[in-house]
Order: sequence, then structure tokens, then C-alpha cells
Amino acid sequence: MSDDLTLFDLPAPQPPPAASRSDRGRAGYRYARSVTAEVTVQHIPLLLDTAVQAFDDGTMIDIGEVDADDEAPDTREQIGSDPAAALGWLLDCCPAFSMRM
Repeated sequence: MSDDLTLFDLPAPQPPPAASRSDRGRAGYRYARSVTAEVTVQHIPLLLDTAVQAFDDGTMIDIGEVDADDEAPDTREQIGSDPAAALGWLLDCCPAFSMRM
């Protein structure tokens, strides 16, 4: 007991109970989870513009020559014209944007 003046004595704190280990998995293992959501886009042009702006503002890494005969649209063209691609780009490649949703 201390010599400090107090109105009442507090009991000694109880030690926390030992954490029980689950039989599933091992310590240090990580598990992936998937989430499914239904998304309704109210303003498709705004979604497309936002995705293109995020693409333009992002860091680009040059990985080499592009095949000139390839007729597939590049990523910027695709996210600028396809709402599903734009939404996927914003959710997958722009964590700051997806956290605001």
C-alpha cells in the first residue's frame, strides 16, 4: 500500500487470460478473403473521366516495346470507354480511390 492519500483502494488488476490458439492454420499464416458487392454507377461519364485521370496521374513503368501489329486497345483507351474496365481499374489500381467508396 502506498502512502498517497486516496479516497478508496483499487484492487490489483487481473492479468489478462491467455489467448487460446485456434486449431486452424499456423501462426503467421495469412488468409485471403473475397468480397462481392453490387455496384450501380449513377454517372458513367464521370466514372470514365475519373478512371482516365487516375491512370494519367499514376506512376508508369516502361516494360519495353509495344507490338505495333497489336490491335487491342491500350489500357487508357479501354478504361476511357468501358465502364466495367474503369471501375475495375479504380478498385484494383488506386487504393486511395477505393478507400473513399
